[in-house]
Amino acid sequence: DLARFVLFSEVALHFLKHKELSPDLIHLHDWPTAIIAGLCAEDGLPKGTQGVVLTLHNMQHQGKCTLKELLYCNLRLSASTLCQFQDAEEMNLLKGGIECAHRITTVSPQYEKEIQSEPGAFGLHANCH
Repeated sequence: DLARFVLFSEVALHFLKHKELSPDLIHLHDWPTAIIAGLCAEDGLPKGTQGVVLTLHNMQHQGKCTLKELLYCNLRLSASTLCQFQDAEEMNLLKGGIECAHRITTVSPQYEKEIQSEPGAFGLHANCH
């Protein structure tokens, strides 16, 4: 799934930039599109776009992979942007999305509270404050 979602994310962002669309915000959902936050941090937002919002639905699924697997997807990210996706010995697309997005939202106020605890955030509780 990694390569499929990374390619989808790159194409979606490319479409927004080259079709001269001007969304107010780019709204991402969970790990499958979280890489877009990193791509925007690296290359800038589409014209007229004010920021990137990432909504968290399920912290259990984080898009973890190796650096080699991520680089295989031919991402053009600098080392400093890739560092945002580093999580211990692996890469974590959700962590990077949280780090690079301008705003984070959750599906409910209760879920916001849950993910600020160690068990509810599946290791990313420090990123969810």
